[in-house]
Amino acid sequence: MKVILNGIRWIDNLLYRITKLIVALIIGAQMMLVFIGVIWRYFFNSPIIWVDELTSYLLVMVTFLGCFVAFIEKKLASVTILPLYLKGLKQKLLMLFANIICVFVLVLIINYGILLCRQPAVTSMVTPVLQWPLIIFYSMLPVTMCFLLFHMILVVYGDWTKKPADLAAEMQNKINGEVV
Repeated sequence: MKVILNGIRWIDNLLYRITKLIVALIIGAQMMLVFIGVIWRYFFNSPIIWVDELTSYLLVMVTFLGCFVAFIEKKLASVTILPLYLKGLKQKLLMLFANIICVFVLVLIINYGILLCRQPAVTSMVTPVLQWPLIIFYSMLPVTMCFLLFHMILVVYGDWTKKPADLAAEMQNKINGEVV
């Protein structure tokens, strides 16, 4: 069982590292494209039409992929006051309940994201200037939510197998590390 769990954690870590690299590359490309667009628009008085379109779609990709990275790095907003007042099994059950709700919401988003991507209107649409299929960008929703679901299952398993004292200490460390 430990070998399988370690393999799953390795895959999760690999997904995280690859996604983080992709996010960094996309942000770098966006900065470069915007800079080039500004130079061409204001200095050469000849705007590059596709730059604005591409940077907008890259922003969509960064948003969803960055959500996955931020979740793993625990940099998303969270309400942690209630778990601080609960101790032991109550705290563990509350965390399990909250995580199961997250898993349920992720499954819903994945389901409706796939349904959206299967719509004929989406599969036949292309971007106005570049003529790229819009399905590339629409598919970011279910793909990144699958990444989040995969990680969330590991979180649920990890929280359930931790001792209540370890869970409480982790929660307190998270609170101490947050900026108020």
